[in-house]
Amino acid sequence: MKQRTITFVFACLTVMTACGPNPYNIAHMTLRELEVASDSDLCLAAKSQWQTPQLMDEIAQRNLSCTVGLTQQRQVVPYDEFPTIQKPKSNIRNIDFRNFEYPITPDDYELFKTNSVKVSNGKYEVGDENAPSPQNLEWKSFTVEKPIYGDLTGDGLEEVIVPVTISWVGANPANSYQELFYIYKMEGDKPNLLVSPFINFYEGYQDIENINDRCDGWIWSRKAKEINNQLIIFELFVAGRQCDEKGFDVTMKYKFDGKQLTLSESPDKKRAKPKPKNI
Repeated sequence: MKQRTITFVFACLTVMTACGPNPYNIAHMTLRELEVASDSDLCLAAKSQWQTPQLMDEIAQRNLSCTVGLTQQRQVVPYDEFPTIQKPKSNIRNIDFRNFEYPITPDDYELFKTNSVKVSNGKYEVGDENAPSPQNLEWKSFTVEKPIYGDLTGDGLEEVIVPVTISWVGANPANSYQELFYIYKMEGDKPNLLVSPFINFYEGYQDIENINDRCDGWIWSRKAKEINNQLIIFELFVAGRQCDEKGFDVTMKYKFDGKQLTLSESPDKKRAKPKPKNI
């Protein structure tokens, strides 16, 4: 009896005449089948959600009265273009990351002498950068850049990347800053740090480095561009330490494996415009 019931239901869904006309099957007939379908069957399908372009064209050609006022009530949308249900974005955009407390990495503890810093209007600063030496050596800053939102973990909810630049006074400007990337996910009503904000880009880049090119091997800048298809896309500028010739624009894509960020594919490396002389 159970098998017979399943077969009967299947027949009702797939055969138009088995249990009465099926609006879905009518709407998705071929053009030839629509031409020989009855007026009543066409109107039945038109009054359902299955308003395919070929169905509505056939009804218009026959000038059937069942279409009166129909276009004002429902927009005709092809079946394969029906809008999908949008997933929630999470409430992470409600967090003000320009006025927020950030943990300090173990490597930066020596610089800040604290486990966390609280930024105000996007910045935490100690000392005076413009003070005469050696007083200016006490200066350091923690600056928050524009957050980048997107679904990194694949759960349909947004995470956020908060780019941060740490600066201090050093012997060489090139050695006096670093870029970190704080990645947060909402846990309840609070943001939770997913991974360490330090990303070792050189570890992923060294496989394509040309050690014989004096304009290669030194990562001068790192920028988070976007989160796309559960990947973080970073754009880097790579050149030589004392190179005034062309360096490289490098794109690196990272995914979150549940514990850490890992490189998803080999970096994309292209020759760039000459870097500034003062670098």
